[in-house]
Amino acid sequence: MRAMDRTTELTRLLENLLRYGVIASVDHAAQRCTVKTGQLLTAPLKWITLRAGSARTRWAPSPGEQVLLLNPGGDTTRGCVLPALYSDGAPAPDAGSDANVTVYADGATIAYDPQNHTLAATLPAGGTAQVTAPAGVVIRGDVRIEGKLQVSADVTVDTTITAAADVVAAGVSLTKHPHDQVMRGGDLSGLPVAS
Repeated sequence: MRAMDRTTELTRLLENLLRYGVIASVDHAAQRCTVKTGQLLTAPLKWITLRAGSARTRWAPSPGEQVLLLNPGGDTTRGCVLPALYSDGAPAPDAGSDANVTVYADGATIAYDPQNHTLAATLPAGGTAQVTAPAGVVIRGDVRIEGKLQVSADVTVDTTITAAADVVAAGVSLTKHPHDQVMRGGDLSGLPVAS
């Protein structure tokens, strides 16, 4: 190989070590994606994830997402994909703050603001959240629920329950229930009855 040809080949390999590109397609089953970079469309390549050992994460890139191709030896057939770079079409979700924010494709948002010590999760309409903890869940601190609460098992309370309106048990109102068999003197009335 002539010196000029070797120089041209070395230059090409060096230019291919790191290349910007855009995700063209994603194969979720194979955990591979293709990248369009300049006039080149890569073969299916692996993408880099946060963890892939005893702890594992999965977050696939999406078509149109800007990425960086890392090509060992300048060979794009052996490359891997490092997501992701902000773009005009996909800017940072929360500019100008120290918050750690994740916005999902459906609009769901999870954010932690270390300055205000605030963790927030917001789901779109129809969204649900579920925690499965066979040994139980412990919440330390006050809890405020702005909506209905349904419990499908026994409830044990170690202190006072305060109700601003009423408590109804088996159709009997705590504040409005009548008693039957009411008598004068030291006798006890009958049990409360549904009103």
